[in-house]
Amino acid sequence: MDENIIVLNEIHKGLVMGMESISVVSSKVGDKAFKNVLETQYKEYDNLLNKVNCGLEGSRKKGRRHINWSKNNGLDKHTNEYNYR
Repeated sequence: MDENIIVLNEIHKGLVMGMESISVVSSKVGDKAFKNVLETQYKEYDNLLNKVNCGLEGSRKKGRRHINWSKNNGLDKHTNEYNYR
């Protein structure tokens, strides 16, 4: 597999994990200022995630193997591995 795709996949995993963590923490935070910080960080991660997904989509157009993000963000809940097309 192309090294760029491997790196993008790892970045994607980190971003999704961070976004999920922020969502959990944010739902339990009462401090408005801290909640705003979390929301700002979540938006930054979301912007980066969109760029990563575009990079992965660009790889698909070049005929390279890529992750199928359409189902569970690509993560197979039974194996904790990513599904490839």
